[in-house]
Parts: sequence; structure tokens; C-alpha cells
Amino acid sequence: MNICLVLGGLSLGLWLANVNIPYYGSLIIKLDQVKDQPMLSRLGPDVRISFNSDSFDILESPVYFDLRSMPWFSKALVYLTFRSKGDDLEGVAPQVGPDWQYHLQPPVTVIDLENDWHKAVFEFDLRKVYQEKNIRRFLVSTIHQPGGSLEVSDLTIILQQ
Repeated sequence: MNICLVLGGLSLGLWLANVNIPYYGSLIIKLDQVKDQPMLSRLGPDVRISFNSDSFDILESPVYFDLRSMPWFSKALVYLTFRSKGDDLEGVAPQVGPDWQYHLQPPVTVIDLENDWHKAVFEFDLRKVYQEKNIRRFLVSTIHQPGGSLEVSDLTIILQQ
């Protein structure tokens, strides 16, 4: 009986480690703007976003998202696919202190795609990002023009050890 409990506990521990620790040192998370996910919240507040069939528009800046990650991830690559509808992407900022302390960073690189779409790449050292428990907050900032917006089709985060 005791051996069964020990083996069961050991099996459960190995299964939990297998589920939570990535094999290759990285984990890919894609934004689902319809609902919050366990590791990535949707962008908000909702009044600053307008939904399209396969994308959404950022009507007013800034918008926020929360990243929940395990402590062994030290680096985050953020890929944002966007198209200007009058507004330009200014950057993404991690929260670096309590309250409203953010450090806005321009993209490391911007890749031009077809049909006026662009993919911006941001790199963050998660050890320097403020967190409450295991939650880190980021904002997406745009340079707003009257009547303009920024259309976003994808936000992907790659966490690395």
C-alpha cells in the first residue's frame, strides 16, 4: 500500500514537471482575443478595441495584457502582426515597477509582409520586469491620429529559459 502511494506521488510529480517544463527550453503562446488563457490574458480594456472577423483594431492607446509564466523563463520574444489604419505602432512596454511604471521599447526589428501588414519583434528580459506573484503586465502603445486605429492580426509570445 505504501509503495503504491509513493509510486503514485512520484508519477504525479513527473507528470506535472513534464507538463510545465518545456522540452526545448521555450514555450510559444498565441493570443486569443475572445477569451483569457491560463498564461496570456486578452488585450484590454475592451472599450479601446474593436473586433473584426479575423483581427481587431486598437482604437485608443494604450492597451494591456498580462503574462503568467513560471519563474524559470528569463526571456520573452513578442511578435506583433499589425497594419496601420492611420495609427502607427509606438512600442510595447513591460511594467517595471508598481502602479504605472512602464518602460516603452521600440521593436528590435519590423518585417514587412504582404498587403501592408508588418511583423514587429520585441525582446524582453523577464528578470527586469516587475511582477506580482507570477503575473507580468505589458502595454501596447500606438501613435494616435484622429479617426485612426492600428489593426492587429496576431500576438505571439515565445518564452525562453
